[in-house]
This record gives sequence, structure tokens and C-alpha cells, in this order.
Amino acid sequence: VAILEDHGAGWEVLEANAGLSTIVGRPTESLAGPGLFRSLNGDDTDAVQAWLGQLQDSAQPLSIEARIVRPDGEQSWVKLVGSTIRDGGGEAMQVLVQVEDVHERRQAQDQIRDYSFVDALTKLPNRLLALDRITQALARPTRTGHSRAVMYVDLGHFKGVTDSLGPPPGDDVLQSGAARLPPAARPAGPWAPVGRDG
Repeated sequence: VAILEDHGAGWEVLEANAGLSTIVGRPTESLAGPGLFRSLNGDDTDAVQAWLGQLQDSAQPLSIEARIVRPDGEQSWVKLVGSTIRDGGGEAMQVLVQVEDVHERRQAQDQIRDYSFVDALTKLPNRLLALDRITQALARPTRTGHSRAVMYVDLGHFKGVTDSLGPPPGDDVLQSGAARLPPAARPAGPWAPVGRDG
């Protein structure tokens, strides 16, 4: 749990308890002031700041999920549930934030997503994900002037392998072919956007 206040120059932590210290992996005193925000993944900071701004105008608790970075560099997903503390006139004074570790749930969701979009045999993007990434790439205007291309790879005489030797050797051929694709074709694994600019 943490109590935050907006001093005009940005949100700061006034108080944090030992539970939050355990989740973040840092001493409680290091979370005071802007310390908690230094533990956020940089890609999530703006979203959390916007969420805190929304809380000031909300009569109901609001939640958001974000990634925190531990001192050892490990990242963990947390759920922040915020409630606004108001004075007698209804003006927002502070925000009470409860922090819950939801890393295991997010990992399970990611695994389910992988099963939905990645071929189990080759570990490559399946047709559904490939079409989605191609659509995104074609819809995004190019900032660099670079062209985009889709490469089609065909395994010659593959049907002959499966017809004569059966499915298991065919699976071996598919796995071997997938492993030989150049790493440059998958710069960030199967989730890399196809046709990324730059």
C-alpha cells in the first residue's frame, strides 16, 4: 500500500508499507518521493501517470496493470488499485494505492496467447498472427521510406516425405526448416511485428 500526493511538479509517495517494499524488492524508504516511479518499466510510466490523473476525477476506485523492475533487473507485473482521498469539500487530496503482485496470472495469460498464435511444432507465428502483423505493417505509414516485403518459403517435395515416410519424419523436416530460418527474420521472437520500420 502507498499514499501518493500530487505536488504540482508530479506525483510523489508520502508513505509506503513493508508489503509494497517486498513486491518491488527495494527498501521502504527508497520508495518515498518519486522513488516508486523509478521502479516502473519506462514503457508503463506515462500510462500510470495518466491513470493517477483520472483518479482525481473519479468517484470510484480505478485499476491498472504495469510492470515494475526489481534491482536485479527482473520485471514483474503488478495491479494498482487506486482510491482518491478527498477533503470535506470534495477536493482530491491524496490517492491510496493498493499494489498486488499479478505476475503469475500474466504469465499464464501470455502462455495461453502463445498457444493461440504460435505453432506448437515449429514455435513460429501461425497464420493468424502472421496475417495480423502483415495487416498492421501495411496500415502503418512508413517513416523511413523503406519498402516492405513478405517472403514466402516453401519446403520442396515435403508432401513426398510425409506420404512415403509418415508424419513423424515430416514433423522433423518442419522443425529443422524452422530452425534454419535466419535469426534476422525474427529480431524479437515470434511477436516481432512483420514489416517493422527501420
